[in-house]
Amino acid sequence: MFDQQDPGEVQLVASIQQENQNELPLNAADIARQTRHDRSLMQVYHYILSDWPSQSNESIQPHFRIRNELSTAHGCIVWSIRTVIPSCFRSRLLNYLHSTHSGMGRMKAEARRYFWWPSIDKEIEDLSRQCQSCTQNDKQPIKVPLKQWNVSDKPWQRIHIDFMGKFMGSYFLIVVDAHSKWLEVFTMNDISTTSTIKILTSLFARYGLCEEIVSDNGTQFTSEEFVRFCVRNGIKHIRITPGHPQSNGQTERYVNTVKTALRKGLYRGGNLSDILLKFLFCYRTTPHSTTNASPAELFLKRQLRTVLDLLLPNATDASHVARARYQVNFDRHTKERQFHQNDKVVIEWTPGVLISRQGSRIWNVQVENNVWRRHENQIKIRYWSSDQPVILTNQTETSTPTSDNQNHSLSSSPQKESQVIRQSSRQTKPVHRLIEEI
Repeated sequence: MFDQQDPGEVQLVASIQQENQNELPLNAADIARQTRHDRSLMQVYHYILSDWPSQSNESIQPHFRIRNELSTAHGCIVWSIRTVIPSCFRSRLLNYLHSTHSGMGRMKAEARRYFWWPSIDKEIEDLSRQCQSCTQNDKQPIKVPLKQWNVSDKPWQRIHIDFMGKFMGSYFLIVVDAHSKWLEVFTMNDISTTSTIKILTSLFARYGLCEEIVSDNGTQFTSEEFVRFCVRNGIKHIRITPGHPQSNGQTERYVNTVKTALRKGLYRGGNLSDILLKFLFCYRTTPHSTTNASPAELFLKRQLRTVLDLLLPNATDASHVARARYQVNFDRHTKERQFHQNDKVVIEWTPGVLISRQGSRIWNVQVENNVWRRHENQIKIRYWSSDQPVILTNQTETSTPTSDNQNHSLSSSPQKESQVIRQSSRQTKPVHRLIEEI
């Protein structure tokens, strides 16, 4: 129909199409020849030259929606300047697009310059996800929404510990109370398990035994001696996921705070021990930005004698508000990801299978003959099988959207509630017009 009504426009489209076809692994003659053997495309070709019916069957429904934009050129069906590809050539063109392992966006952009067929975007996405090389060498997965630690009900219930250093020739043990943000910093010459237990014992002698200790996977905390120390004192030891320090962000943040304070204090010289004590006193008596109360007020239940002490009630409520605000800001760049037992995953470029969940974000992963504990931020879903050295892309059938999509969109729209119109109870008086008195 378009060829007969406007031959000049068809000739222009055909010339542009012929120029673009020279860069493809196929040529227009091959596509035109296979178009005549494709039953669906031949039906579309016939409708373009004659006239489209008022309704079409499901096999050509995607073409029917763009029927006013389709034309023919040299035996090929053309949508704008893109050639409609028969089903026999689609797998070949997909492999050509992915020959350099380009991402989904680049593959789609390249395809839109030359050719089209129904559901081509979905097939490009499936091909990219099933590529083992792309999956293993891709960037880190999108972070899952933040899962915060439970709020401690009382001081010294859960403490977070970590080491800082070597800094200024010494190591420092950082201890933070989760409830009050009370900070303890100890200077150490060595960071062995024995020295760590000795300092914790002195802390417990002053403040009592805590219920939980959160630490990383340093050798001081994974040794049998430290395990026996925790069991002997009835303390639950929680180790964060290896390679994910954000899980112990409480102390990671304070490591930077202490290091910055010491550098500023030593800028004009002075004794490291004196500067550290002054910083601790100032920090413990200053209202915290999360709790709106000083750590000393929440931890010791009394005010220290200082002019900087400020009493702010409802510190727990303020903490919830700050945590909610932090949750919202953090979750702007996250995406909820669902994992299930026996899912195939990739961890640190290594394929594995999910075995069981520990807590809310930790999974045990079977990697060959070993079991790894990893956070969900370190896990990516694997769409290829580890026992297949070559990933084969199956030629997918043309998916045709049906009217169910429209029904779904209609059903998902909010129902408008009918408004009840009531009559005003105000007494109305007749209009008094001046013309009636004249």
